[in-house]
Amino acid sequence: MIRRRRFAIALFVLLLTSSLSFCAEQWSQIRSPNFDLITDAGEKRGREAALRFEQIRGAFAVVFQNAAPATPVPLQIVAFHSNKELRHFSPLWNGKPIEVAGLYVPGEDRQFILVDISSEDGWRVVFHEYTHLLLHSHVRDIPVWFDEGLAEYFSSLRVDKGIVHFGDVLPDRAYVLNNMRWMKIEYLFSIQQNSPEYNESGNHRSVLYAESWLVVHFLESNQRMKQVAQYLDLTEGQHVPVAEAIQRAFGMTPAQFDKALEEYYRGRATTFHIALPQLPLADSYSSRSISETDTEAILADLHLHEPDYAAQAVTEFQQVLEKQPNNAIAHRGLGYALLRKGDYAKAEEHLRTAIASGAADARTHYLYALLLTRKGFGLTQGTVMISATAEIDVAELKKEAQAAIALDPSFADAYNLLAYAQAREQDFQGAVASETRAFQLDQHKDVYILNLAQYQAQTHNLDQAERLLKALMNSHDPVVVANAQNYLQMVQTQRNFEAAHRAQASGPPPMQSFQPDTGGDSDTKTLAPEPPGSIQFLKGKIVKVDCSNAPAATVGVMVGKKLWAMTTPDRNKLILIGVESFSCDWQNRTAAMNFHPTAENAGQLVSLELQ
Repeated sequence: MIRRRRFAIALFVLLLTSSLSFCAEQWSQIRSPNFDLITDAGEKRGREAALRFEQIRGAFAVVFQNAAPATPVPLQIVAFHSNKELRHFSPLWNGKPIEVAGLYVPGEDRQFILVDISSEDGWRVVFHEYTHLLLHSHVRDIPVWFDEGLAEYFSSLRVDKGIVHFGDVLPDRAYVLNNMRWMKIEYLFSIQQNSPEYNESGNHRSVLYAESWLVVHFLESNQRMKQVAQYLDLTEGQHVPVAEAIQRAFGMTPAQFDKALEEYYRGRATTFHIALPQLPLADSYSSRSISETDTEAILADLHLHEPDYAAQAVTEFQQVLEKQPNNAIAHRGLGYALLRKGDYAKAEEHLRTAIASGAADARTHYLYALLLTRKGFGLTQGTVMISATAEIDVAELKKEAQAAIALDPSFADAYNLLAYAQAREQDFQGAVASETRAFQLDQHKDVYILNLAQYQAQTHNLDQAERLLKALMNSHDPVVVANAQNYLQMVQTQRNFEAAHRAQASGPPPMQSFQPDTGGDSDTKTLAPEPPGSIQFLKGKIVKVDCSNAPAATVGVMVGKKLWAMTTPDRNKLILIGVESFSCDWQNRTAAMNFHPTAENAGQLVSLELQ
């Protein structure tokens, strides 16, 4: 994980000056059918680098039986001709760049892979990280051993005379396996993302990576990869203990697995070979020279996504606009920087300018759509749903999301924003379709499942909504689990209403709305304007409770800067979540509640959850 580090003003100026000066070298952009790459190493080497990415993408498709490899967030590859240039973007440690041959930089709007193409070590790092990207877009719950083992497995990929080779025994991993004590399989398979073995440097971490690589090597060699899916279903979906899941999925006990793995390694199986899949022809690649200002803007965009250089990036964007006031890339970058800071007015100016230039890409349209959602509710981070009471130009939001999708059909979060716009128009069937597509493209984001469950509930498909929410109970994010629990309660409440209404045979009751928690206080959260008498959802902080008119009670709840008066005719019969009994002494307690609106900033409680 890249850490923020303070560094001296002199070093900051030195880095700023040098990072702009080396942009004077001629840069080229290479576009293959599936990748966008820029390089200062010349067109020929740039095409070779793009080809290597197409090769690993093709190899991944073969191994995973033609699963469509996709990166749900646009990927920009930057190929440097030497490590000297790469150092301008390396993470800082004690104010100095760390020596790296390759680097992955994540982002919600764009992700980057950096590689020193003069070093084979750089390609190993890049292929390792790229495998993570592909795997996470296809599998939602990935145990550490499989995630890191598969990435190591593909990190040695190479192509020679039409044959793809991967799975080489890497010298550093072989050294670990030959000289350190292995973990028992049951122990290895039990390691989680928050386990010390995964997060602390030392022998345990080294063994974790090396043995995970060996397990994947063993499973692929013995054609047991399909059994991994069965194992994941048993452990993640059915909560079967690891030892039992190993027995049922792989047909052997953990002890037998340990023995089989050791025998396999001592047999010295090394490399796998497969015929190179059909790749795009060379004439499908395009190349062009990039202007100095565009190069500076792209590299400033890279800096913006790195915590160590984010402040520097703003200055770099401004310098580009001083040279070329209409540079669309710099306007997009400054717009995103201001969006992240919550300065929506200025962010909108820059993004509108980028779109008006006619050179806007999928990212620009996506960022403008994201801006429209966030400015309506004051959100500064995360991709979450927002209140129907927010002032949002839904038609413009929908148009921008559709424009992003048209330019990049694999952009998962653009579908997520489109789904929200459709829901605001009360086109819930369309919202289900769009959110489903977002999840298909990026199965690693729990928020897509939360949103999809809401839209399914709005179409009265309560069984499907419940199934999705129960799947989220396995999430490693406690906020997601809390939201899922809350929404499951709402689904059950809606079922009770529908059952009561069917008994009266007078048609379906109005549908309740509910929204994901943003992690902070907010206004009333409803997906769309509700008819009178419908149930709505609110979260805020209890500031006082008035029990003077027993058994009734009035709960004062601050939501943002508004005080809500939430009443119950009988506090002893109110549905409570998270506490056993109602208290007239509650103060400064965060609470979520379902209620019937009765007046402005007032309602009658249906349920109350203390958090």
